Parts: sequence; C-alpha cells; structure tokens
Amino acid sequence: MKINKKYFFILLLIMLHIAVTVPLILSNDRISTIDAPNHAMFCTQLYREFINIFNNDQLSLWEKVAEFKSAFSTGIIYWPKFVYLISLPFLVLFGPLLSAVKLANVFFLALLTLSLYLLSLKLGANRSEAIVIAAVTPFYPLVLGHLQSY
Repeated sequence: MKINKKYFFILLLIMLHIAVTVPLILSNDRISTIDAPNHAMFCTQLYREFINIFNNDQLSLWEKVAEFKSAFSTGIIYWPKFVYLISLPFLVLFGPLLSAVKLANVFFLALLTLSLYLLSLKLGANRSEAIVIAAVTPFYPLVLGHLQSY
C-alpha cells in the first residue's frame, strides 16, 4: 500500500507532537483554571457510570449501549459533554487519574495539527509551508500551556 508523502509527513508530525506533549501532561498534576476540577469530577463520574453499565452481566450489549446513551444524555452536567467522551478511552486505559483525564488533549492536539495544515493549504500555502505552520504552532507557549490543563 502506497502512502501519499503529505499524509505521511502529517502523521509523523502528529506523532512527534504527541511524543513531546504526553510527558508534559503526565509530569504536571496541577489544575490551572477554576472550572477544571468540576470538569474532571464529571468526567470521572461518567467513567464510573460507564464501568458500572458495561460490567453488568444482566444486560445485553445493545441494552448496555442504550443505558450508556441514557446516562450520557442525562444528569446535571451543563457543559458540553464531548470532552468527557473523548477522555473516556484514556480513563478506561489508565484508570481514574487526573493525568488520564488530561490526556484527552492529545486528541485535540492531533485535531489542531491537522486543521492547521488543511487551513494553511486552503489559504494558499504550499505543502512545505503548511507542514512548517502545522509543526511550529503547537509548540507556542500559549498552546503548550493549555495542553497541560483540562
């Protein structure tokens, strides 16, 4: 299977950003905003509901999915729940840790890198310039600072 060079470079670039960002996220257990503890708490509550539902042997797979959909769409959470859903695989892999919750930012870093590349191509940059833009921007201190918080 032949892979297009531009997609290979973008994939390589995303993997580089992840390799640099994950140790930063794991080394920093601070919470930088006022709302972040509430977000982390609601995310771990969703994780506990997910574990309870999928460990229930009395439900079929479709009943478990329907029950999780119900648990996901109800509750007192008034923030958008997409981030909590993105955090769920990391919580399942690493357990209910703050660093696991913050690893959801890796998904958004990959999305940022891909979006910067595609947007710069759309705005008239050539492929080399688009790769440089997508490579440099996530390393700005402002972006790195936000990647370490939740």
